[in-house]
Amino acid sequence: MNHGRKTTALERIEIAQWILVTHRHYHGAVEKFNISYSQAYLWTRKYEQGGESALIDRGGK
Repeated sequence: MNHGRKTTALERIEIAQWILVTHRHYHGAVEKFNISYSQAYLWTRKYEQGGESALIDRGGK
């Protein structure tokens, strides 16, 4: 299990786009980008619902 790797908004967007292009290959994203499955799923879902702006960290706001 991977814990707490810091990512930028651009990385999260890239990861979500990669997952969608690979037909939701979450496990592949976990290995390729060194992230957790739950983060991969969450970022992809947010990206689908709100676009790129949904993946920008708002600092707890």
